Amino acid sequence: MPFQEPPQQGRTSRVAFTRDLSGRPVVLKRSVGAQLAALRREHRALCALHPLGIPVPEPLLYVEHRTSFGMKAWLVTQRWCGMTLQAALGADPGPARRAAILRDFGAALARLHARPPHRTSAVGRGPVTC
Repeated sequence: MPFQEPPQQGRTSRVAFTRDLSGRPVVLKRSVGAQLAALRREHRALCALHPLGIPVPEPLLYVEHRTSFGMKAWLVTQRWCGMTLQAALGADPGPARRAAILRDFGAALARLHARPPHRTSAVGRGPVTC
């Protein structure tokens, strides 16, 4: 399955598809100002979900930097080929493929719900290490 094109811009981050120094495809996101909180939450969620075996891209780097114009943040993750659940189901994949897609989605949800929540939320405040 080919890589999707970069998403439409203008939500919470500027998004670019690129490659790291070893040639692996990665996603680079940059947020500034009030939108930075959304990128921080995304990083925390990826750090919490990836070790559980939930199919999410591995967070590779997260940096926040204060400038004279305010805070900026960058998030680098693995880039996966494929499509969103909504796009996959909207493509009318046929009954067998649709069932397989929903079965995989259900298995990911089961893995997520099989783990007890942490005492401190992964999407809360404070530093996160992943």
